[in-house]
Amino acid sequence: MKLNQLYLKEGVRLESGESLPEVRITYSTAGKLNESKSNVVWVFHALTANANPFEWWSGLVGEGKVFNPSEHFIICANVIGGCYGTTGPCSEETPVELKGLNFPHITVRDVTRLHEILAQHLDISSVKFAIGGSFGGYQAFEFSLGKINVENLIIVASAPYEAPWNIAIHETQRMAIKSDATLSYSKGGKKGLETARGIGLLTYRTPNSYNQTQPRKEGQITQFSAASYIQYQGKKLADRFSPHSYLTLINCLDTHDISRNRKDLQSALNKISSKTLCIGIKEDLLADSELLRSCTDHIPLGHFEEINSPFGHDGFLIETNQLANLIRKYFN
Repeated sequence: MKLNQLYLKEGVRLESGESLPEVRITYSTAGKLNESKSNVVWVFHALTANANPFEWWSGLVGEGKVFNPSEHFIICANVIGGCYGTTGPCSEETPVELKGLNFPHITVRDVTRLHEILAQHLDISSVKFAIGGSFGGYQAFEFSLGKINVENLIIVASAPYEAPWNIAIHETQRMAIKSDATLSYSKGGKKGLETARGIGLLTYRTPNSYNQTQPRKEGQITQFSAASYIQYQGKKLADRFSPHSYLTLINCLDTHDISRNRKDLQSALNKISSKTLCIGIKEDLLADSELLRSCTDHIPLGHFEEINSPFGHDGFLIETNQLANLIRKYFN
């Protein structure tokens, strides 16, 4: 895998009407682009991930896997607003007046527009596969309706719009971060981010998964493993991620709606020309599998499958054997 950067010195104008005067896109590539440029696999990452799918989706991406660099040219780009290389609230190239809490409001459509700009820079007009789970699925949905031809689309544990339930979760996370007295326009907020992560973890897994993996001992009255697990995971994220990027990106998630300026949801879904496989997780508390099923019915070449996972939403990262089998079966 090779890490690369593209600098857009002319900046970008965002859907909100705001602008960023200079933008850096950090992206990874693996494998070799064939002569006909027909072997591109574009992988879209989830909320707090980086541009290395070999690290966080190793069950699907890697030598001998469904998407492998021996056969495919694999691309994954960090999203704008994050903190793993692409321009965000704390980036060096972001002007002082736009840093931190003053970073412009971005939408999922802004995110995918930068993906399109990157594709054009790489002289890629068509991709063989576009795949994403969770927030990555949001990007994949939008990408399939954009300027780049997507032959095959794979959506996992995701939706064509952000549901009110998800927006409510994000609001509790925003409240948690903003209640941290250390949060300023450009610094602090780590404790608030730990709490926000804890809230998120309640939706990423299922009650049964906590009962099984973090059981309480008979007669126990303190030092519960479920509590220490939440604390540990909160600190782990706060050590590697920016509270300001987290706020920026959950705000971005709330904008997701492929029907915006496309008449209505059914019309937007009808416009997806890709051969599409949508995979829901029955136990998912965050991305409603039935919503994804019903929406897939309106994609002309859409097919829906559902898997089971005791890990709930996190199953999109964990149940890679099930996902790989479905992908191989559907796309032969």
